[in-house]
Amino acid sequence: MTTRKNEPRILFASPSVSMEALPHEILSLICSLACTDAGETFKCLRLVCKKFHDICIPLRYQTISICTSEGAAFLSSRLLATPSHLRRIYHLHITLPSSEAKDLYRDVKNIFEVLQLSAPTVETLTFSCPNAAVSSTVIARLFRLRFPRLEELALYGLYPLPDARIYMPRLDRLHLSGNRSPSGLFQWGRLKEAFPSLTHLRVSGISSTEAFCRELEYWLRSCRTGMGNLDGHPDHETLQLLSDNDDGPIVPRLVLEHLVIQPVWQVSTGVPRAGRNNKFSSVTKSLEGLVSTHRQWLDDRRVDGKYGLQLVLGESMLDPSASYVCDVLHRDWVSRLNGGLGLWKV
Repeated sequence: MTTRKNEPRILFASPSVSMEALPHEILSLICSLACTDAGETFKCLRLVCKKFHDICIPLRYQTISICTSEGAAFLSSRLLATPSHLRRIYHLHITLPSSEAKDLYRDVKNIFEVLQLSAPTVETLTFSCPNAAVSSTVIARLFRLRFPRLEELALYGLYPLPDARIYMPRLDRLHLSGNRSPSGLFQWGRLKEAFPSLTHLRVSGISSTEAFCRELEYWLRSCRTGMGNLDGHPDHETLQLLSDNDDGPIVPRLVLEHLVIQPVWQVSTGVPRAGRNNKFSSVTKSLEGLVSTHRQWLDDRRVDGKYGLQLVLGESMLDPSASYVCDVLHRDWVSRLNGGLGLWKV
């Protein structure tokens, strides 16, 4: 007869003991996946025991967010004094502080020291430069840094066209915001030359720009002429439209799975509200027409997703301030770190 006293007993180890029994490699992977917040998880894990402390030390700078001049200066000095094997930075968010002119040079210097030290390992980067006086120069300088492992990049500021040389060979997702009229973005094959692995492109903040809509229309139509596209049979209307383009050749080598265009209503003083509404409505209707035409072309050929164009209207982006856009990009960066879709959810 079996009594309760002599029944087999199952012993449950405490969570800390069972975790410590795991191999070092598995613990390192678990900690690496857990430490994707602003540093709170890292601080807690390294206090568990000496083994956890030793595992977490290389993860100290895995995820970094910089939003102040003090933070940029502190991190720059710390990284310069840290051996390369202990500064593996995978996820980086930077908002260039809106500094006084006398402090701007120092802040840019500190920010680019961080960028250069993180470039060999960083995989996701969000960079906001709300200072219109320097954003074009600063972002152009960022485009000339080599990021061999970068897969996702989000930029806010008056961005120029990227350098045609390949500095980001693995970049898969690119979000551009801050340039209300990025004419030339789809010309000369510049994007494909600079980012050969690009599959997702989002262009936010398009406002009152017929030139950009026309350029996008050229590019979409050229994708259907057979120059590196799907059916290989150009139609007469498309060839005529391409021949009428005086802004330079459209090279349809960029193959995207997702293209998101987000218009925004630009508020300017001295213009009647009805006029502003009409201007915004005109741009929106132009983009909606391009989307509708392209989707119909895809449906007619039963093409599943390739060259698919998705349009997000700008109801939530009416006259956005710089601080608002910077906050949106930071939330998107955090969402992507936690496995969400962020701004790619359309």
